[in-house]
Amino acid sequence: MNHIQYIWEAKVRDYELDSQSIVNHATFVNYFEQGRNDFARSLGVDHLQYYQAGFALVISDITIKYRLPLKAGDEFYVTSNIAELTGTRLIIAQELRLKHSDHLIAKASVDIACINLQTRRSGIPDMLKDTLAHYFSNQSAKGN
Repeated sequence: MNHIQYIWEAKVRDYELDSQSIVNHATFVNYFEQGRNDFARSLGVDHLQYYQAGFALVISDITIKYRLPLKAGDEFYVTSNIAELTGTRLIIAQELRLKHSDHLIAKASVDIACINLQTRRSGIPDMLKDTLAHYFSNQSAKGN
């Protein structure tokens, strides 16, 4: 799919470093989550609104591949885009790159399921399909 790309920028904070003075691997989950949440909001997807409508958007799988370390003071950005949308899941592809060189630091693939809180079944609700369809049609109209 890859129609959408959202960019979130940040800088490594000292408290994110481990004893080797590099960013601890678990911190990358936080970076990817912040980028993904901001991406969702930019699409008009509000987790609380979905919860109040009876749906929980949950991560069913996350895979991170690490390439290079991040160090104190490094400035970086996370890209997020929709890799796939099926009837039961949404897959978000993400990359974390150094801001000054664009070197790939890590990449993630995140599977998101939507659980109907009444039936406990997984499926992408019409309200999410409608939100994303509207966005994709806007992207197509812009020539992307």
